[in-house]
Amino acid sequence: MDWQTLALHTPLLGRHGAANAAVAAMVALRLGLPLEAVRAGVKETRWPGRLERLEAVGRPWLLDGAHNPDGAAALADTLRELGLGSVRVVFGASADKA
Repeated sequence: MDWQTLALHTPLLGRHGAANAAVAAMVALRLGLPLEAVRAGVKETRWPGRLERLEAVGRPWLLDGAHNPDGAAALADTLRELGLGSVRVVFGASADKA
């Protein structure tokens, strides 16, 4: 198998979602899972709370639990990539977090 040409489709948003799906797929293939099972698993992946699309109060929402600087940066990059323009952010943190 030519690993560089493996085509997968994932519903995960953002480059980090695609990268995480690719790593999981490679591990599954190396462990001997069949290619079609890996493709189906990646395609059906759901990650609640990670750029999760919701509809509430008649409008679309993206829910994300970015909980560290790298996660916040990945979220910001993805929002830019989606071309949403100006967005409203609801943010909360514990007092012990930077």
